Amino acid sequence: MIGENSSDRDVQGWLNALVAFGWWGFIFPMVIVWAEHAAAGYIDNKVRWVLEVLGLRIIFCLLFCLGLLGVTGKLKLLLDVFRSRKLVLWFALTAFLIFLNWFGFIIGVATDNLSQASLGYYMGPLFNVLLGYLFLSEKLRRTQLIAVIVAGLGVLWLTYKAGEFPWISLCLATSFGFYGLARKKTAVDSVVGMSMECIFCLPLCIGIIVYFANQPAGLVFLKGPDLLRWIFVFMGPATAIPLICFAIAARRLRLGTLGFIQFIAPTGQFVLSLFFDDKPFHVEKLIGYSFVWLAVTLYLFDLWANQKKSRASKG
Repeated sequence: MIGENSSDRDVQGWLNALVAFGWWGFIFPMVIVWAEHAAAGYIDNKVRWVLEVLGLRIIFCLLFCLGLLGVTGKLKLLLDVFRSRKLVLWFALTAFLIFLNWFGFIIGVATDNLSQASLGYYMGPLFNVLLGYLFLSEKLRRTQLIAVIVAGLGVLWLTYKAGEFPWISLCLATSFGFYGLARKKTAVDSVVGMSMECIFCLPLCIGIIVYFANQPAGLVFLKGPDLLRWIFVFMGPATAIPLICFAIAARRLRLGTLGFIQFIAPTGQFVLSLFFDDKPFHVEKLIGYSFVWLAVTLYLFDLWANQKKSRASKG
């Protein structure tokens, strides 16, 4: 069974999950915003800009991963993956899912819809719980079930108050949920896995960059200031590090628990959206966020209480 060795108490799993979701909540959105500010005056089309960012992000991520594998002497592990048809097919699937997720997220940021991206990652944990129940036989204790219901009410309220169909949110929630599920099936080195996903995305990325480079407008990457090029280079490790950490956490933690830690990311994105979104913030949204934060508190309390009970029974 997938994830049969997953646990709520794995320290490495928790640390990697906290790094991954903290990074996605605060650091990477700031990198995208930083890149947009550096490219101000050079962006003539938002869609072109989004696709260029996506293509270059994956290319620099792959270069970083290959460099990391070379330094650590693990390039052979990457070659070994190609000998397994099953692993190749799984990584083709995870590459498609993460590409879809990246595309949706960058569109959210680039079109001043960071709040929709945030809502998508609020939906994600609930989707994770559902996937864990359907595919991994993960059961919920009573308090955890209450937490899921409370979070669901909060997400429904936020969706209602958004006043528009949350297509970006749904894209992010479903693609990342299935990505986490599929990652549980690929028990290989996390850097190797990240490299495989980038390799599958590489032909499309090269096509995007070559196409735009041959257009009259050219690439913003080449036209912009030197600072912009350094930001794109930094996007390599900025993309790889949280995904590598997530891959480790996905193999060590239950999918439902991983989902609730995921609330860190949308909370960070929500805070950033207060400063960078053009759309005004309505205090009514705090009602939905309060439900979600209460749900996280309940879920974490249940984990703590259950661990304390387990220790007492062993003592």
